[in-house]
Amino acid sequence: MNDEIILSVKNLKKWFPLRRSIAEVFKGKRKWVKAVDGISFDIKKGEIFALIGESGCGKTTTGRLIMKLEELTAGQIIFKGVDISSLSSAKDIKKYKEDVQMVFQDPYASMNPRFRVRDVLYEPLIIHEKTKNHAEMEQLAVKALEEVKLTPPDEFLDRFPHMLSGGQRQRVATARTLVLSPDLIIADEPVSMIDLSTRAEILHMMKEVQERLNLTYLYITHDLSTARYFCDRIAVMYLGRIVELGTSDEIIENPLHPYTKALIAAVPEPIAGKENIIKDIPIKGEIPSASNIPQGCRFHTRCLYAKPICYESDNDPELEENSNDGHYVACYLHKEIN
Repeated sequence: MNDEIILSVKNLKKWFPLRRSIAEVFKGKRKWVKAVDGISFDIKKGEIFALIGESGCGKTTTGRLIMKLEELTAGQIIFKGVDISSLSSAKDIKKYKEDVQMVFQDPYASMNPRFRVRDVLYEPLIIHEKTKNHAEMEQLAVKALEEVKLTPPDEFLDRFPHMLSGGQRQRVATARTLVLSPDLIIADEPVSMIDLSTRAEILHMMKEVQERLNLTYLYITHDLSTARYFCDRIAVMYLGRIVELGTSDEIIENPLHPYTKALIAAVPEPIAGKENIIKDIPIKGEIPSASNIPQGCRFHTRCLYAKPICYESDNDPELEENSNDGHYVACYLHKEIN
């Protein structure tokens, strides 16, 4: 990993309009689901950067915005110095999607069930016109299967997705991204649909491929236990905003935001000689609706440390660096709490 910034996200927003009632139409009112509500981060070349948070916090929407599967409401996405949020020509968008690929959460749903593995791997090569003949296409497909440890490749090329295990399907999904030799891979919960026994194996494979090919990953997950050992840096999201950002070790060992503390406390820890240990989690209530975000700090409705400044303020707290160590937190009371 070096200091070159490959992807820069600036004040990214994605608001979905809610259907209005007749009364709201006449009053001119409009409600929005603020799935992503002004986030900024940079990813360095060769880095594994994680977005972590509960379901509904905006992680996957962020990945889809970067992939241009959704149109952003506001902000910028800059890839290798080019503002891709303003790309309009089909040729430029096609080239961008060749350089940025995505591994989806459900490998079975992301593949055509009527396609054999060879067809799954051939499809991106055909769309992006990467090969001149069938022999070259098969050579790239075989190489991609070897990269993800599906060997011998000939045993897998003619199988249908339903003939593969969950782990094998996820390896094929990863191989599909590799055939185009991308610079950035967005991995959206890549091991959440896989048996616990094979998760470490899949992540180890992805790490080996990343190091061998000098790839950059945006790793989207809710699992802190995998992110700590797989990622270089972590950004913690809550209700469309980033509330804490830092290196993996710093986030896990020295969490500053109450939400991050709650996420870490929720990870079960095996204790010798004790069974059925249920820890007290330092959080209360349920996550609010993204269409009705609380005033002030959006976490204050669930925070055990909330004070008047948290809910009387007009704005969310901004990310600020803690002691010049690259560890950022968005909390009015983080110095007092810690």
